Amino acid sequence: MIYISPATVDITRENREEQGENKSEEEEVSLLAPVWIQFAPVSQKAWEIIMDENRETNTMFTWNDAMSFCKKLTAYNRSRKSIPYSATLR
Repeated sequence: MIYISPATVDITRENREEQGENKSEEEEVSLLAPVWIQFAPVSQKAWEIIMDENRETNTMFTWNDAMSFCKKLTAYNRSRKSIPYSATLR
């Protein structure tokens, strides 16, 4: 896990134009409270178990898909008592 301190940073977003040109935009983002972040790829099997659905490999997921997965993973882990009840996976 990685500890991230509160900070304000500039991030660059790449937007693809309709004509195939890439355009970058800078945006200021503030993190107001510290967080711990875990980076872990999700296997096809894990997705199927937690989400109870089969998706093609290498499918792109939305932010809402990821948040739904984390919410269901938290509930799954709590039911197995593998994380404290106060913990939330995001």
